[in-house]
Amino acid sequence: MARVASLGQAKTLGGVGAILALLFWVPAHVGIVLLVAGLVLMLFAVKNIADIVGDQVIFSNMMYSVILAIIGPIIATVVLLAAAASFLWRFKRFHTRIDDHSFRILCRPWVCGLSGRDTLGLHSDLDGLRQEKLRYYSHEIES
Repeated sequence: MARVASLGQAKTLGGVGAILALLFWVPAHVGIVLLVAGLVLMLFAVKNIADIVGDQVIFSNMMYSVILAIIGPIIATVVLLAAAASFLWRFKRFHTRIDDHSFRILCRPWVCGLSGRDTLGLHSDLDGLRQEKLRYYSHEIES
């Protein structure tokens, strides 16, 4: 790795790297390439600044930051996909049949709002759905 002669040159190198990293939103895979190039330039700049100043903690903190910037979105994507799969699985399991109660439970909060009276009505709809499901399942068991 080449050593930058002055802090001014390291600042310029880091500034160019930051601008390239900001171009991450460019469409296709070009944005990702620009992000990686920007992060590498910023790492070179911080390494040179740490060498000039004589404090390697600066560079190690920058390395932690880059590693977390790479791992963070991956973990967030995994968590988001797991939450979406869990939501869809539970939603599918909850609604075994589409009937009047299911429709009223889904639509009432958005149509009527959640005032006290409507919330009580929602709870009574849930109780009615539970009772109907109990009757349905007990009828299946008997037959």
